[in-house]
Amino acid sequence: MTQPADINQDNLPPEERRAPRIDQRIKNLSNIFSLLGSDPDQNIHIIVQQACHLLEGSTAMYNRRDERNGSLECWAGCNLPAGYAAAGSSQGHVCNETVFKADQEPVAIEDLGQTPYAQSDPAIRRHGFKSYLGHPVVCKGKTVGSLCILDTRQRAFTDVDIYIISTLARSLALEEERKLAEKEQLRLTARLQQAQKMESIATLAGGIAHQFNNALAVILGNIELIQMDGLVDQRLLRFIEPINQAGQKMVHLTSQLLAYARGGKFQTQVVSSHRFVKEALSLVSHSLSSHVELKTDLDEATDPIEVDGTQIQMLLAAILANASEAIETKGSVTVSLRNATVTADERAKYQGLKPGRHVLLQIADTGKGMDERTRTRIFEPFFTTKFQGRGLGMAAVYGIVKKHGGFVYVDSELGRGAVVSIFLPGALVAREEAEKRIAAQTQRTGTALIVEDEHLVMEVNRAIVEKLGYRVLEAKSGHEALHIARTYKGPIDFALLDVILPDMGGNQIYPKLMELLPNLKVIVCSGFTLDGPAREILNAGAQAFLPKPFSVAVLSKSLDEIFKKP
Repeated sequence: MTQPADINQDNLPPEERRAPRIDQRIKNLSNIFSLLGSDPDQNIHIIVQQACHLLEGSTAMYNRRDERNGSLECWAGCNLPAGYAAAGSSQGHVCNETVFKADQEPVAIEDLGQTPYAQSDPAIRRHGFKSYLGHPVVCKGKTVGSLCILDTRQRAFTDVDIYIISTLARSLALEEERKLAEKEQLRLTARLQQAQKMESIATLAGGIAHQFNNALAVILGNIELIQMDGLVDQRLLRFIEPINQAGQKMVHLTSQLLAYARGGKFQTQVVSSHRFVKEALSLVSHSLSSHVELKTDLDEATDPIEVDGTQIQMLLAAILANASEAIETKGSVTVSLRNATVTADERAKYQGLKPGRHVLLQIADTGKGMDERTRTRIFEPFFTTKFQGRGLGMAAVYGIVKKHGGFVYVDSELGRGAVVSIFLPGALVAREEAEKRIAAQTQRTGTALIVEDEHLVMEVNRAIVEKLGYRVLEAKSGHEALHIARTYKGPIDFALLDVILPDMGGNQIYPKLMELLPNLKVIVCSGFTLDGPAREILNAGAQAFLPKPFSVAVLSKSLDEIFKKP
């Protein structure tokens, strides 16, 4: 509830100091504040009504400023005359100009007929107003409106009148500040609720992805083992390969769920650029309209790349959507992939791109193109040529490419379509197929401990590890793993440690394992992401992380790295 400032009659003019009528007006002013409640809007109406009575005006009004055009609109009034135009008070109106030209000071006009407002303000002529008293309402240093008293008689406003309207204007400002505070509180509450909702959805998405990845580990792991052992004749292989391809698509989908669950955090892996772009296009080609044909020119010999697969898929979807919207009638979008060597002379065109060998991904459309002004602004945040932006936008595309250490350039002219060129650094590793050949040839000996509570996942992981030549010890819980570590007589070369187990977390098991087996190499594996408990275990000293599902080749490569093999 707002309260008046202390009123000292010694501050009033001598002729007004002891008049009983003045005492009563000040007393009535103090009584106003007992009428105010918890609703700021209702309080504003009460203050305006009491202003009219205390100041004995013909009418009183509180005008709020419209931020869109700077005009004043009557938000609350008392004794407004019939036909009074409550909205749109702007240039030439006394309530507007006196407020915003008075430097936040009150304005008193004894005779409006002697001012230009008698001609410029239609309300004065129409309703016969003769005098005016107004005071700006200032909220947080900004004039948000005015409290106005209009009278149909000429009158000289006294210091008491000005004191009263100043006090009431300050009270209105306090109510406006309360409204702003309540609005901000509602906004923050809504943001908190939205954040909690998104966190709940993200947790659900992460849990679903975890279960999917466990199932995919079983499916894809067994398919790989069947293919490696040659257990199926050619008649059945043609049915197995489509299952494998469908499973790989599901891996991409679960990676998108995990990307959502981890809030857009960056997580990369080395992939075959040709295979990745081909599979990504199959997932995001729905971004194109039905009248747009998708063409591809993907060089299989293109270098591998290290990327966050979900981020690059989102990037492709955004560019394809923009290209599709640029094609108003039948047309095409061509996606090409190849190695490209950027010379020192080409750096003038691609400013910021380092010379040397890159992987070049290009998306060319036959749309309407864009002028030079639009082309130079296309990567600006919030810039759009559409009435309402949607999707990631080219600013986000730019951000994703920069995160990957790459460079993006758009070449376009009106009527000639557009070409988006994305340069990515090639990964300094051998091709995935070469890794598979090496993995198939590498045989090891030793003992491995697998800590995994899912029976089917344990079975396939056991088969993968045995395929590499290791003897396997199984633990379906943390306590079983610790028991094996205490009682097993021989050396244990490495452990595959799941993050989530029924009795304790992997981050709780790891330090206890290391106390029992200080030289143990540990590979953390999980259907979740690297964030959270998995990251905690790595920070504590574990050697590697493998996301489920993983292949024989990937595990072999990880073992090479942790045992320092060439």
